[in-house]
Amino acid sequence: MTLTAAAACGSSGSASPDEIVIGAIGSYTGRTASTIGPAKDGIQMWADSVNAAGGIKGKKVKLFIEDDAGNATTALAKVKELVEKDHVSAIVSDNSVPSPTWSQYVEQKQIPVIGGFSLTPPFYTSPMFFPTGASTAAQTYVELQVAKSFGPKVASYVCAESPNCAALSAQQDEVAHDVGVDLVINQKVSSTAPSYVPQCQAAKDAGAQSMIIKVPVRPVAEQCRTLGMPIGYVSGGGNVTADVLQSPAGQGLKNVDNRYPLYVDAIAQRTPAGQAFEDAVTKFAPSVKGNVQPFFSAAYIDGMLFKAAVEASNSDNVTSESVLAGLYALPQGFDLGGFTPPLNITKGQPTVTNCAFLTQIENGKWAPSDQLKVCAPQDLVTSLAKQK
Repeated sequence: MTLTAAAACGSSGSASPDEIVIGAIGSYTGRTASTIGPAKDGIQMWADSVNAAGGIKGKKVKLFIEDDAGNATTALAKVKELVEKDHVSAIVSDNSVPSPTWSQYVEQKQIPVIGGFSLTPPFYTSPMFFPTGASTAAQTYVELQVAKSFGPKVASYVCAESPNCAALSAQQDEVAHDVGVDLVINQKVSSTAPSYVPQCQAAKDAGAQSMIIKVPVRPVAEQCRTLGMPIGYVSGGGNVTADVLQSPAGQGLKNVDNRYPLYVDAIAQRTPAGQAFEDAVTKFAPSVKGNVQPFFSAAYIDGMLFKAAVEASNSDNVTSESVLAGLYALPQGFDLGGFTPPLNITKGQPTVTNCAFLTQIENGKWAPSDQLKVCAPQDLVTSLAKQK
């Protein structure tokens, strides 16, 4: 467990009047460490930067961070500790892969979960989860739209190990017609397969003009390139790890990010809020400067939404009830200055988002794509969310 400088070692069990107690949880270690791991430092940096600026409404943030290592039993126990022992007012930045196993618990306790890996089902099915990024349906729609830019014939390979991947695969079948693509291959494959050459050959034989890769990107791209395939690569949802940037096969890859790509310098520098993020990195997380990862910057945005909710509430005493009131007070279509999809937060209903963000790899670095944001029809993503 990690605390900000505002917190003492161990759990106090209650907050002082000049503190705001929040928790964060994620699968920071284990098989998701390379992608999700940086989120831990991202939410920590947000808290440190807020506290250095005087806190929120004059109150310092006291942050408890828990790691579930991707284990469902551990995740539920850690969330219960945050709620019942640490008395958090909210969970901010949920990057817990097994979050479906504890979503009902926070619903019962009425603890808001603000921001996190929005492709997990609670972020589009639970009224107590408030996303800062794309829903699964929106992510799927945008990935297929981007793949279509290379041509109508699309192959897709998603990981076989994750229920989230299985949901993506099923939604690709549902959405393909709406996008107008010919999904010539849509298969699940192991993320630890010794070779992806058979999948590459199958895509080539099917005449695929692009490939959506939801397994380790580098080996797929490199092995497909050896077959001389003139094909475009699309990935997203935090699936592109740092090693892909340096691979010649990864150049030109289109990345559909479920959350705002604040980690791209050229994008961050477009706005004062983005520049403030870069300044915070320089001051509070200098070790990652020049190598900011997607989950790191996304966690910072999660903190920004929490801050907006606290400021929108009419209460000086920050509790789960006041945080919820602040979220419900945010105007329809609120997008945190462009850092989130339009959020239509309504009490008692899931917040189903319909937009995702685009980046690409150029010269070994992340770079802006032609478009920053692409949106799916709201009625389509809302309909798909209700089917889950």
